[in-house]
Amino acid sequence: MRMVPLVGVAMLLCTIGASSAMTQESDQQIDQPDQHTCDELADTYFRKPLQKRIDDFTSNTLAEQYNIYICGNQYREPPTLYLADPFASEGARAAAFLRERLAKARDDLTIRDIVIVFREMKRQHSYDVAGDEQLKQSRRESHRPVRKRIRLSVGSSAPSCVSSRPHGGDVPCTCAQAWVTTVR
Repeated sequence: MRMVPLVGVAMLLCTIGASSAMTQESDQQIDQPDQHTCDELADTYFRKPLQKRIDDFTSNTLAEQYNIYICGNQYREPPTLYLADPFASEGARAAAFLRERLAKARDDLTIRDIVIVFREMKRQHSYDVAGDEQLKQSRRESHRPVRKRIRLSVGSSAPSCVSSRPHGGDVPCTCAQAWVTTVR
């Protein structure tokens, strides 16, 4: 007798979970390049010689740069972290775009990759990251904790974040540390 109400509750929870997952997935598809986009880039953009890729990067729109950067970091081996440099050189224009993307980000890898560009902006002095009040406010209001596994580095007491890539493998990063030190 108790099984019928429990089955009903379980079905309700599954329905809520599925609709929540569908909403989250559709948000991610709008803001994130999908596997098809990344596969196309692998056949076109990433076949170019390294220097040509770097030189051509800033001739793309910010949305195209973002897709190339995210695909390169989350779906390529080795990750294309070198693209953070030309992306960061775009300064305030890129910062506004990335601030929007950061507010919509739902996964740790995307947050990490955007923060890397902000850190590079700070290093290059191409944008006053510490003076960006909107960025600070979004950090304070963020209700999404960065999900991470903490690993202590050998010979160091500083924790580092390790994120899993969509196609497998761990990527060392310092998500929380980067976010805090970038906005300060």
